Amino acid sequence: HCVRNEMSQFCMNLQYYIMFEVLEESWTEFEAKIKNASDLDTLILAHETYLNNIVEKAFLGEKSQQLVRQLSLVFDLIMRFQGFSGRTKEILQEASSKRRLRALRAEVETAQGHWGVGGDEAEDGDEADIDCFPERFLYSTRYELDAIIGDYRVLVDGFLKLFSTVPHIDLGSLEQKINLHYDPQYEDN
Repeated sequence: HCVRNEMSQFCMNLQYYIMFEVLEESWTEFEAKIKNASDLDTLILAHETYLNNIVEKAFLGEKSQQLVRQLSLVFDLIMRFQGFSGRTKEILQEASSKRRLRALRAEVETAQGHWGVGGDEAEDGDEADIDCFPERFLYSTRYELDAIIGDYRVLVDGFLKLFSTVPHIDLGSLEQKINLHYDPQYEDN
């Protein structure tokens, strides 16, 4: 589903921001200050500035705690989606195995001159699982997926809106990258 791609892009854009706009940019500034340092005090000040820049830009400072809480909620939801995907995959694999087993039983019965799978040989509830699986499973799965998608979009929107609460950090390029891959106008109807 598209939400998996949105979540992946969100994480990749955040990682890009931390790696290149926080760490690399701060390191480049620090290297320039080291080259121009005339004494140990200037070097110590440059190092303190370097560390403070990283802490602030990486949302680790006191002024960014509201943003960090929102980001944590986004990551928690991404983990919820990962669990949902894993459970869905297991259920689908189990259903597929049951269907293959039923088809093999039918082949054996047919080869022995019988039609299909006899009622006595079928496992208890096996036929009901096969026949009822799609309707029962699909409704609950769609409901849970819709809830995850809705929550994800609300949380990412809240995260983006909080950017204005940290004016000491330039988040313009991160906001642009997230908005490029997250656009609520393309929601499924």
